[in-house]
Order: sequence, then C-alpha cells, then structure tokens
Amino acid sequence: MQAPNEAALDRAMAGVQYADAKRVRRDVLEAMRQAPYLIPKQDELFQEVSPGDWQPCKLLSLEGVLAYSHSSSVYYCPIQMYVQTKHPRSKPTVYVRPTPDMMIERGAEYVDKAGQITIPSLTSYTESTGLAAVLREMAFIFATAPPVRSRPSAAAMAGAGAASGSRAESQSRDASALRARVTEALKRDLGQWYDALGEALSKEEVVGATLREDKRAMAGKAESGAASLRKLEEHVKAVHEQTDQLDRWLAASEAGMSDIDAEAAVTPAHRLHKQLLDAVVEVNTVDDVIDALQAALENDAISLDEFVKEVRARSRSQFEARCVAAAIHEALAKEAAMRPAGHAAAAAGSSAAGSRGAPPPYETRASAGYPSAPAGPAPPAYGSAPPAYGSGPPPYGSGPPPYGSGPPPYGSGPAGPGGSGPQGAPPPYSSAGVPSYLTPGRAY
Repeated sequence: MQAPNEAALDRAMAGVQYADAKRVRRDVLEAMRQAPYLIPKQDELFQEVSPGDWQPCKLLSLEGVLAYSHSSSVYYCPIQMYVQTKHPRSKPTVYVRPTPDMMIERGAEYVDKAGQITIPSLTSYTESTGLAAVLREMAFIFATAPPVRSRPSAAAMAGAGAASGSRAESQSRDASALRARVTEALKRDLGQWYDALGEALSKEEVVGATLREDKRAMAGKAESGAASLRKLEEHVKAVHEQTDQLDRWLAASEAGMSDIDAEAAVTPAHRLHKQLLDAVVEVNTVDDVIDALQAALENDAISLDEFVKEVRARSRSQFEARCVAAAIHEALAKEAAMRPAGHAAAAAGSSAAGSRGAPPPYETRASAGYPSAPAGPAPPAYGSAPPAYGSGPPPYGSGPPPYGSGPPPYGSGPAGPGGSGPQGAPPPYSSAGVPSYLTPGRAY
C-alpha cells in the first residue's frame, strides 16, 4: 500500500475553513491508505446555502479511481468524494465520474442518474463512521453491482437490437440474483454490527452500575460532611460568644483605666527591680552579640583574634551582670521574708476582691482605687498574685535561670559573707539584707 501524499493534502486543505481540521486530516489520510489511487484536490461544489440559493463552496475532494473485484477481475471506478466543512458531523458527498468511454449502469441501485452515490453507510452516517468505512462499503457493493459499464459502439448497438428481448429477461434474472446477494451481505454486516452494539451496551451497563455505587458513596460522604459542618458552625458560634464576652470585659476594663498612668505602669518603681531589669537585659544582649560575632566569624567578616577578644570582653560583662542579678534576687527574697504578715494578708485580700492588685511596695495605690474587674474569670497574667512576683520574680521563678537553686558557676560552693548569697558576692550586707554595693546611684 502506498504512503499517502501528505504535502498534497496540506495544499488541498489550505484556504478551506474546516470546523475540525485535525479530524479531517486524519480521516482523509486513512481514506487515502484505503484507496491509494485517490488524490486530494481543492474543488468547488454547488450547495444550497439557503432555500433556493445555490452557491459554489470551496471544499477538499478526493479524486481518482476506486478498485474493486468483479468476476475474478479487478476494475476501477472513477469517483470523487467531497469532504464537507462540518466534517465529521456532516456526511461526505460522493459521485461517480465516468470517463467518455463509460456510462452509468442502468438500474444501478445505489447510483442516481447524476452519478451521486447513496449507500447505507452514507444514509446512516455518524461521527464514528469515517471516510475509509464508506470507501470499503462502496468497493464491496461495486463488486456485486458495478455502477458503470463501457459505452457501446454504434455497431454493437445495432447488433444488440435483435437480442434485446432475451437480454432484458436475462438482466431481470441477474438483477434479482444481485438483489439477493446484496441483501445477504447487508444482513451479515448488520448482524456483526448488532453484536458489537450488544457488547458496547453490556459495558455501558457495568459502567452505569459503578457510577450508581459511586453516587451512593458520595451521598454518604456528603451527609458526613454536612454533620461535620454543623459541628463546626456550633463551634464557631461558641467562639463568637466567648469573643463577645471578652470584648465586653475589655470594654469594662478600659472604661475604668482612664486614670492610670501608662508610663508608671510599665516603668519599674522599686530601685532593685530597675537594677534587676537592667542586669537581665545586659545578659540577653551579650548573648545576641556573641551570636552576631559567631556569624561574622563564619562569614570571614572578622578574624579569629578579633572574635576571641570581643567574646572575652562581652563574657566578662555578662558574668558581672549575672552576679548582680543573683545578688538582687537574694536581696528581694530577704525583703519579702521580713515583710509583716498583715501586709501580705492585705495584698491577698485585695487580689481576692477582684482588684488588679498593684505590685508591692505600692499597696497604697490599690487602696486609692484601681478599677474593679467585672464578674467572671480574672483577667490573664494576674491570677491570685501580682504579676512579676509569684513565689519569685520572673523570669527567675523559684531560682533565676540559668542558675536554678544555686546560680552557676557557683552552685553549692561556699557562701559569701552575706549568708546564702552567691560565692564571691562583695560584703558587707546591710541590716535590711540588701548588699551595700546595690545602693541607688551606683551603675552596674
């Protein structure tokens, strides 16, 4: 079988507006493989564009001869097939194009006087039929009933008049036999088609059952999702109620805080508290500086000698800040231990009554009238004890980290002259338990 001339096909399709050009090209190539003597060309065909209005339409056509076998011999029937612009939704138009020495067979069942071919595959043409299938059926029908015959000469026509009667009877018998053969062939083809259709319907039934099962499963999932959605909506509603309650509490709290000095609320009033805050800031700042120096050393921004020098200096400053923080913690603990019992009870009573509770030694500010919290849970970060105190001032807890019960590098080593203070803490301690080197005015 010869390979189809794709270049000629592309030239013939140029300028013709097809709805599905790729499908047209694929079907035409398949038809050219089925009938290799067909050549793609561009031609015009008169078509009725509107009632009574016939216009020439530029179309792709396959023009040539179709081979078929008849009486143990191979014959060639000249045909021309026009591919419509709406292919494959529109069936092709096929004509027999007899040469001057040919004529259309009289009484041809599937060819009219104009040469247009009408076979079952064209009558029931669908998108899945294809051009090659039409050519195959044409070759099969032409093999049993050739559409053309040789044009007789004048002498042959004169001699044929004498035998016209007997030949007419013979032709009638041949036509009956031909009709029977074609009918049998069509029954066979239709039987195969019905068998294939039955198999396709069986497969579709299996697919339908699977889809119905999937539909039931999806319905179950949708019901489960609806239940989850209802639970989520209930949860969202509860969160909104809690949010509204918190907003009301905040509004009531802010309404009573108009007389509070914001600067005084965030500034340590106790001298030891301020020194403790400065020491903690110094420790954390040195940690950040050492991290930055480490990154600079890894990026070759500073030398190793510069890194060691800076780390040594910063570590010394950090060590001194840690010592100061430990000493201040001890001093605050002793001061709390010497506080009168009535003083602590008054502070506890103020917290139980719902007051915000000013941090000691400022209980007199609480008696001056802090705004009372609304009924309900106490505001966060207060609880039953003033913030930043508890059993020990955070961020230290019962022992300031990273020291624990004894601040390293001291641990349980020998105590200094002040009693349980860290080793090496400079004496002397005052009678109030506060080291003399932590007196106001001295910088650390």
